Amino acid sequence: MVKNSNLSFPSRKWATIVNLIRSYTGTVLDIISGILLVPLYLVYIDPRLYGAWMATGSIIALLGMSDFGLNSVIVQKIANLSRHNDQHKIGGMIKTSLVCALFLSLVPLIISVILYKYVPFIVQIEGTEALQLSHAFLIAALATSLMLINYAIGGVFLGLQQTKVYTVMCIVSRIISIIASIIFLING
Repeated sequence: MVKNSNLSFPSRKWATIVNLIRSYTGTVLDIISGILLVPLYLVYIDPRLYGAWMATGSIIALLGMSDFGLNSVIVQKIANLSRHNDQHKIGGMIKTSLVCALFLSLVPLIISVILYKYVPFIVQIEGTEALQLSHAFLIAALATSLMLINYAIGGVFLGLQQTKVYTVMCIVSRIISIIASIIFLING
C-alpha cells in the first residue's frame, strides 16, 4: 500500500453538511423550476404536444437508469481506496469508472436514436408536432446521456469526499438546465 499525504479529505461531518446543502438546494431549484417552467411550457407549447412530451419523458426516465448502479459502486470503491490513501489504485479506479460510465452513458442515446421515429406513433401525435416531439426526444436523450456522465464524475468527487466540488457541479448544472429550457422555449 502506497501512502501519500497529498490527498486531503474533509471531515465526515462537514461532508454531510455540504451534502445536505446540495440536497436542499436541489429541491428548491426543482420547485422553482416547476413553478417557473410549467406555465412557460404551456405558453410556448400546445397542451396536446406538452402532454405527449410528458408521456415520452417516462421513456427517457427509464433510459436514465441505464447506468445499472455504476455510480454507487464508483462512490463506494473510491471511498474505500481513499481510506488507504493509495493514489495509484485510486487513479486506476477513476479511469476505469469513467470509461465504463462513458460507454453506459451512450445507451440512452443509442436507444433513443433507434426509437425517436416511433415516439409520435406511441403517443399518437401527427404532423409538425410529431417532428417537434421527435426532436425534443433526441435532445432529452442527449441530456440524459450527459447527466449519466455528470453523475459518474460526481461519484468520483463523492468517493474522494470532495463534496464542495460535487455540490457546485449539481447546482450549476440545474441552473444551466433551467436557463437552457427557457432559451429553447423562447427560440422555438
